[in-house]
Amino acid sequence: MPQQLALGPFHPAWPAALRLDLEVESGVVRTVESTILRPEWLRPEDWAGLSLEQGLAGVERLCAPSSWAYTLVYCQALESLAGLEVPPRARYLRVLLAELERPIRHLLVAADILELLGLHATALNLLELREAFLEARQHLVGRRFFPDLNVPGGLRRDLQDLSAIGELVRRVKATLYRLVDQVLSQRAFATYMVGAGLLTKELAAELGLGGPLARASELVRDLRLDQPYAAYDELAVQIVTQNGGDAFSRWVVLLLETFESLRLLEEVGRSLPPGPVHRERELVLPAGKSQSWVEAPSGPLSVRLELEHKATVDSGWPQQGLAALGRISSSPLHLTALPRILPGQQVRQVGVIVASWGLCQPCLVR
Repeated sequence: MPQQLALGPFHPAWPAALRLDLEVESGVVRTVESTILRPEWLRPEDWAGLSLEQGLAGVERLCAPSSWAYTLVYCQALESLAGLEVPPRARYLRVLLAELERPIRHLLVAADILELLGLHATALNLLELREAFLEARQHLVGRRFFPDLNVPGGLRRDLQDLSAIGELVRRVKATLYRLVDQVLSQRAFATYMVGAGLLTKELAAELGLGGPLARASELVRDLRLDQPYAAYDELAVQIVTQNGGDAFSRWVVLLLETFESLRLLEEVGRSLPPGPVHRERELVLPAGKSQSWVEAPSGPLSVRLELEHKATVDSGWPQQGLAALGRISSSPLHLTALPRILPGQQVRQVGVIVASWGLCQPCLVR
């Protein structure tokens, strides 16, 4: 006899805004309905009259795992509208801090998956490696979270001591290789993950998905290469893909992209040009439209600005653009794709499948 089962929100590893209502028969999911417990989000009145500093602080705190990506995409939109050129050194440092942020998120998601599978010791080891990235960021910018460095025109200040990057790469790379090999050699891990939550390349393309989720289904989409920003057009970005489309492939992509971020950090360290990191100029925004995009750790992030009248940022925050901030692929990601891939799965696998999508609260409520 079919049974009704509601999942979420109830567990630290579960995306807090997501609720799944499952119909289950003999331990197998038959139908799925997804609901987003959506609070009020980005109300224009909350941003009206804010100074530039207050507005940037608010944007940065919209999503802790992607705070650098959020401030970067918004500053790029302002710079595009104002015709403001960013100095080369600042563009390279923006890449460095973006690639420092990516593994912090990826290793957390990968560890959550292992924790749900009962591989507690290995999950803890991944979190210790994540801690190394957080320590490196604190050494570079003085903060583990919310770097507070992006401003229109570049960075608030230069990063003087980049030795932490070389030390980070040396510290993490060999240990991460060993941990990945250790996990992949466990037959139970592969058996449980392979085939779980299968997302085909065709379905990912149909729904317009991006990020590690799509690349684990062999969909070659990455804004760092497709629509380069910052200094990515001057770096040899290597796109990581897998062809399985399941939870196993998604876990592998997260770890391989961490290796790629380490390589890019080394490349930026070797290629970093001298010079200023900020273009000193009053930020005057003409009437018009602009759009910016970045490849955030969880996937494409886009912002659109539209101003009806000329504005100087010092006179108030341009909330018209802020209300348009949103991740391109967020809606089909949780509302359309999950109900299509979960039917036929064992109910005991649902938690791991959802964890492998790497959803977070801001991704869901936008």
